[in-house]
Amino acid sequence: MGSVVDKVQLVKVESARIGKYLKTLKPEAWSTQSACDAWQVQDVVAHLTGAVDRFGPNIVRGAGGDGSAPEGMPPAGEGDMAARLRANAQVAIDFRESLGSKLLATYNEGRVRFDEFLAGLQDADRDKPCYHAAGTISVETYLNLRITELIVHEWDIRS
Repeated sequence: MGSVVDKVQLVKVESARIGKYLKTLKPEAWSTQSACDAWQVQDVVAHLTGAVDRFGPNIVRGAGGDGSAPEGMPPAGEGDMAARLRANAQVAIDFRESLGSKLLATYNEGRVRFDEFLAGLQDADRDKPCYHAAGTISVETYLNLRITELIVHEWDIRS
């Protein structure tokens, strides 16, 4: 299971390790098909990068006692999740296109920013409720989700 502090450290280490790997990719590797049918390698990286600003503020707000929806978002669990999931692939592609040649730098800046979001978390924050579009989840569940995203999408990138 692991403590919140241990999971924060794992997210930090794994994100940095993936960033180091991404620096070794040849330019042509970024546009190859990933193991995820909808995305090229660069789109997977854009998805991981974009999640920083989707997850981080929600975790910080939840740990601080505010698990409500951010401005402009529907209440947790009340949006059209099927539509959101269908749009997810295109959101990453659009984000990647908007970044152009700055994708790797933005990934690395984002992972450092995410580390900063998580830096103040303590084990006492484990069960605090946080906003997620699919429904209210705990700080610990958010951390588990990020760890899972890193594992799955690193595999997508390396395959």
